[in-house]
Amino acid sequence: MSISMPLYDSEAVVLRRYALADSDYITIFLTKDYGKIRAVAQGVKRPNSRFAGNLEPLNHVFLEFYGREGRDLHRLRRADLIRAYLSKNPSLKQTCVFNYFAEIIDELAQEHQPNVHLFRLLLACLDTGVKMDPNSSLIRYFEIWCLKLSGLLPDYTYCSTCGKYVTNKGFFALPGTGHVRCAECAEGRGLKIGESAAVALQNMMRVPPATFAARTLKKEAAAELGSLTERLLEMTLEKQLKSGRLLKEFFAE
Repeated sequence: MSISMPLYDSEAVVLRRYALADSDYITIFLTKDYGKIRAVAQGVKRPNSRFAGNLEPLNHVFLEFYGREGRDLHRLRRADLIRAYLSKNPSLKQTCVFNYFAEIIDELAQEHQPNVHLFRLLLACLDTGVKMDPNSSLIRYFEIWCLKLSGLLPDYTYCSTCGKYVTNKGFFALPGTGHVRCAECAEGRGLKIGESAAVALQNMMRVPPATFAARTLKKEAAAELGSLTERLLEMTLEKQLKSGRLLKEFFAE
């Protein structure tokens, strides 16, 4: 006697996909309700497939899928398109930035661990990147908030040695320990985060991505924050992000 599997549903964003058989894909999603999941989409490449065009990377979809607790791979029943973020002739920069967002989420999101704030962050930054040309302000915002929502962003409010408030003054970050030093205590050691970058970091915590991205980061501040997020991500993932290398061709920081 066969045992039917439970049916689940959720909004989701397609992060990436790869071929499983001649006409099937394994697709990786960030779902609103179940965290990151992997699901087999059968017959995607067949004519008149019910999934046709809906499982492109960075599509926002509504899913129905079969699964059972403890299993890593689910079976996709339905995927209705809500919005395609890379449709209508996206620029090469948009494609590069959005794929970078997807790679960060794929690496940081935990399977079957819901993180609705991370899901909303991704949608909000994709929305912003469609409405305006993606810039370094939007990228830094996304990186910082991904780290924060994943519990990987140290508190850069007070000097770890003397307790001085450093948010508006600039500081030196020690990514290996998570410590922060004021200029006097650091004695030149650590990653320098100048006053402009420190203020930008504080402002990110207060406003949505569209508001922050409308402000142009100074080149030096963008570079300092980029060095910080790159170090924190590489320490966590123990590797470089592939799409991050291409970004440097668009943003000379």
